Amino acid sequence: MNTRLPFKVESGDIVLVGERSFQSWLLRILHGPFPYSHGCLMGEKVNGRQTIYTAAYRGPGDPILAKFGLYRQIDAADYLKDRNYVVCRYKQNSQNLSRAQKQEIIEWCKSQLGEKYPIKKVLKYLGIGLKGYGVPEVIHKELTDREHCFEGVAKAYLRAGIVLNERAKNADPSGYDGKEIYLSPNLVDIFTKTRAA
Repeated sequence: MNTRLPFKVESGDIVLVGERSFQSWLLRILHGPFPYSHGCLMGEKVNGRQTIYTAAYRGPGDPILAKFGLYRQIDAADYLKDRNYVVCRYKQNSQNLSRAQKQEIIEWCKSQLGEKYPIKKVLKYLGIGLKGYGVPEVIHKELTDREHCFEGVAKAYLRAGIVLNERAKNADPSGYDGKEIYLSPNLVDIFTKTRAA
């Protein structure tokens, strides 16, 4: 737990992550290709350590056959240390997120803690095509209260009154992919880490 983050953090910063796994590779190819397969949000400090909110996280002590993963708040530096990632910060007219907007984002993240990752929703999403390829809406009616990672990022921002990326005929963030978030006109890269081969 001695790892430190190599960038200055603000709550609400968006972190897009790429990993060495088949699932990550598949999602990166389907998204464009795109170098990142997972989205997270920077949280607040706990016991002097920066945290990150992430979906589908299975901790080191969790059994391999357990549920796919939960929405959790974990140590940011430890989570990111062996991953490729880019950190994006919201800016509109040179203004960062307000304190109230950051609080709304964190409150949304806290409301999701412990939620199971919506595998059925993701399979449907992949099965009918990514929204970036022209599908106007992907909502799994049974799972409207559970979000996959990019959808969660978009919904947290929506709670703060911010639509990250307007989409043709669909302002609902259901089915968002990482590329759509990354292409938001109000996001600025503040740090990129690419692991040496």
